[in-house]
Amino acid sequence: MSRPRRWALAATLAAALVGVTACGSGAVTPTSGHRPPPTTHPGVAPPRALTDADDARAARDESRRMLRDLGETLQGVPGRAWTLRSSPTEVLKPQSTFVLPSDADFGRTRWWTVPLTPSALESFLDVHEVGGHRTDGWGGVGDGTGGLMPQGSFDWPAGPGLARAVLLVTIEDVPGGSAVRADTFVDPLHARTAATMVTGPVSSVDVVLRPAWGSTGVTRTFHVTDPGDIRRLTSAFDRLKGSLFANPDHSCPAGLTTPYEADLTFRTEQGTLTAHDTPASCIDGTVTVRRDGVLQHPTLDPGTAAGGDLTSRVERIVGWTPKQVAVP
Repeated sequence: MSRPRRWALAATLAAALVGVTACGSGAVTPTSGHRPPPTTHPGVAPPRALTDADDARAARDESRRMLRDLGETLQGVPGRAWTLRSSPTEVLKPQSTFVLPSDADFGRTRWWTVPLTPSALESFLDVHEVGGHRTDGWGGVGDGTGGLMPQGSFDWPAGPGLARAVLLVTIEDVPGGSAVRADTFVDPLHARTAATMVTGPVSSVDVVLRPAWGSTGVTRTFHVTDPGDIRRLTSAFDRLKGSLFANPDHSCPAGLTTPYEADLTFRTEQGTLTAHDTPASCIDGTVTVRRDGVLQHPTLDPGTAAGGDLTSRVERIVGWTPKQVAVP
């Protein structure tokens, strides 16, 4: 493929907490035992959450839609494209790709024969959109005899309850034209529950930023009472999506840049909600949530560097930029 996805596993080592004084306006202060009165910030009321069953249904529907869209596009080739329920060749029986498979419950495969050469079909798909989407580019995959078959992907915008949706197309040269294999890769998200949201008036937020990945650095603590900063911290947390189904490698976001991990403790009239963001971890999601000390389901995805992961957003809100730290 032209854009293989790489997902890294890394172990997270916690460092000892060291309290330090934070610079700023006084709205962000070192942690102390004093508890200010509640602010008027009401928290963010969660919308009606999709259930896990809703998300699984969305994943299956998306898989079927992608294959239907490709089939409709192939019907526009000169001649006639034939839809098959099994592979017309031995080469296209197994799935061959560098993309990590999604849960088998949500993946789908279909085959076609098309009266165009592989190069002609590749050009046809470059010009004609599949479900309104153009290919991300073409690469090559081995055909078992030392040759290469064209292989391209189409990325769908992730719909509600989905992290991603990818259609992978592989083309084999056969007598009379091409054989085509299409695979769908759809990652559904666990539904976010009300228990993982900040739902009551927030009096303060305690923030701890500590070095991640066993790297060296200084742990920083902040006691946030400014209503605007509380609102921004609450929004950054409540906007997170549930973690991904199936293979835990999928919950390991690519391109994380922060060398720190974060703890956020939201203090509300109903009690405390604590979020622990471990950017380097890929097991069972990357943000764990506890309400009054009780672990909640699901774990959450902190986001990626491209969109701003949770810890990076927290650093900006409290007004602290960590220095580059050494990673052994």
